[in-house]
Amino acid sequence: MGGANPPERKRILPEMKILEVVDRYSETEGVFKKYDSLAGVCLCCSALFESLQDTAEKYGLNLEMLMDELEATAGGVKEKQHSPETTAETPKETAAVNPEK
Repeated sequence: MGGANPPERKRILPEMKILEVVDRYSETEGVFKKYDSLAGVCLCCSALFESLQDTAEKYGLNLEMLMDELEATAGGVKEKQHSPETTAETPKETAAVNPEK
């Protein structure tokens, strides 16, 4: 039992929208720009609110290759955290730095 590695967690899924991918992993924008010429449009302009799967189907892109490139790019990038705890702490930190506020 101890010899098997756990399956690698995928960061990017076919049902994710382009906006969601770029928001979480900003470096992936370069991958989408690379695919603009294959799609014939700016994907971040024309398909921002479409899923990766729908975008690949609509513009005739190889979904598996796109996903692999996005995953490789996102793999070296720490995901942005959008948690309420982080937002809630910001005023406290400001108050500690500027006690007058």
